[in-house]
Amino acid sequence: MIKKIYKKTLGIMLAAAMMLSVAGCSEPAKGAATTQSATEASTATVYAETENEEFEQYIKDAFTEDMLSSTEGYHTSIKDLSAFGIERPAKAYWTTDDLSLSPEESFEQGRKKTQERYDRLMKFEGASLTEEEYFTFLTEKSSLELSLKSYEYAKYSEQFYPVRGLQSNIGTNLAEYLFREKQDIDDYITLMETFPELVDYSCKIENWRAEQGYAMQDGMADVVIGQCDTFLADKDNHYLIQEFDRKVDEADFLTAEEKASYKEKDKEAIQYVFEGIETIKKTVSANKGKASVKGGLANYPDGKEYYNEYIIPYFAGSDKTGDELIAEFDDRIAQINTEMSMIIQNKPEVYQYYTEHVANGTLFGDFDQNEVPDALKKIEEKTLSNYPELPEIQFHASYLSPVLSDIMTNTLAYYMHPAFDDLENNVIRANVNHPENKWLTLAHEGCPGHMFQFNYFMSTDPNPLRKSAYSLGYLEGWAVYSSYNTYYDFDFPGTDEDETIAKICYLSAEFGYLSQERMDLGINYEGWDVEKVAEYMTSQGWDANFAQQNYDTFLAQDPGLLLSYSQGYNEMNGMREYAEKKLGSRFDPVEFHKVILTAGPCMYKDLKVKVDEYIEENR
Repeated sequence: MIKKIYKKTLGIMLAAAMMLSVAGCSEPAKGAATTQSATEASTATVYAETENEEFEQYIKDAFTEDMLSSTEGYHTSIKDLSAFGIERPAKAYWTTDDLSLSPEESFEQGRKKTQERYDRLMKFEGASLTEEEYFTFLTEKSSLELSLKSYEYAKYSEQFYPVRGLQSNIGTNLAEYLFREKQDIDDYITLMETFPELVDYSCKIENWRAEQGYAMQDGMADVVIGQCDTFLADKDNHYLIQEFDRKVDEADFLTAEEKASYKEKDKEAIQYVFEGIETIKKTVSANKGKASVKGGLANYPDGKEYYNEYIIPYFAGSDKTGDELIAEFDDRIAQINTEMSMIIQNKPEVYQYYTEHVANGTLFGDFDQNEVPDALKKIEEKTLSNYPELPEIQFHASYLSPVLSDIMTNTLAYYMHPAFDDLENNVIRANVNHPENKWLTLAHEGCPGHMFQFNYFMSTDPNPLRKSAYSLGYLEGWAVYSSYNTYYDFDFPGTDEDETIAKICYLSAEFGYLSQERMDLGINYEGWDVEKVAEYMTSQGWDANFAQQNYDTFLAQDPGLLLSYSQGYNEMNGMREYAEKKLGSRFDPVEFHKVILTAGPCMYKDLKVKVDEYIEENR
């Protein structure tokens, strides 16, 4: 329903609290593959030479179902529906769900529909499939199994999360809605007019959750209420009205009279959006204090299971448990501290250069003074030698409006991929409140990050169902992994120690995500209270006076949100280390990146199938 936006989030904790302490698998389809597990090298894999017509029909039907689940979904994913054999619906709609159903009925209907699709898919287990069909089978199986798991934990289906919630995304999705023809503008107006219906449905779910004791924590509620207030400020000169007027003025298919008429319709229709946001605010406010427990997810009877079985695979794309992540995070944080200590001991003057330039905001010299489009171009020119070749990518880039920047306060920037059949409309927006550190932020969103990944994958002409694939762990894992590597491509001003400074930057950035997600795991998986947070901060050499603030922060954001960055990166980087170890001198970073990018979004256990095949082919 809501447009998929790839974001780079802001480190949450205050700098004073974040000072680095330096003291001291699914089984394969039997007919298509082997008797080995999907995580082993599949040397005996035998793929069909011709496509399976029945499976190709499954791909078409599943893709059509996904695209037509909402107007916003198909509009932003496909420019010409007829080219995909899909007829455009006569009227715009937010969702195909029956909004009149009770939450229990709605979830059961969704579960049943997903189970039917899963059962249809599993009829192809053991069928003769081509290589692409087999991988589509694997990734679709993983996706549907995760969707089915979400229904087991329906009571956790928070509608208004600060980052993923309806109120935090509606402004971006409407602002970025493209006007290609008159029907698009008419659909946009209809969506605004029917927004209160969608909100009422979401609020019905929120009230149902609250009745069972699963209302959001008060700190999160305060964040959501603040987002609503920010959105509702300055209604007469609202940024969505300004964006609408700009897009209508640029529409060369409209007459002057039509443009004036649409602008009046928009001013009337946006009142429905304001009404919806007001309803969200009232609902969230009314449910404050109704959570049956205080603290993180771990304090609920099945909170730990929910974290293991849904949060980790959804955000990280990983099949590891919270216990395994905690052990890995603790080990890696200790390693980073050791590596940083060695740098300080052996090259104190370089570390001093780093700290001084970070403190005064000059580490990247004049680079941050570049406008967003120019900065993106310069990063491309410096960083793409270790990646497969790709024709020049066309994109539009600018800063977010001040209002949207305030609503998306913890988002540094975002990338919105274009329609599958209109690849010139890549969009990158940067948060106007965070004009610093453009190098890493824009490398993450642009090239070699999200924009490069999406456009390279599209260049391989994947089948429709793979085109629409989505896995946060893979997407953010690639963007973090590739953007970290760009530190080594930057010429830091006034020094010949670029490699060492790049390593410090790399370690500091990795430490930031790891340590923050470690706190999330502590609070939401292990059940830490404020005292435990303070104890952990002290052990890392941080100022424990920020313990309450950090504890409140992690209760006021989406649980597990940072896993897509921290563990997503761990999995992606771990995949490279695995391939390097297996291949030794035969390892080629360009070819490895080609394998990862050609595979496209998927769970890491499925990605390993492709990496194992690459290893076997290059031993």
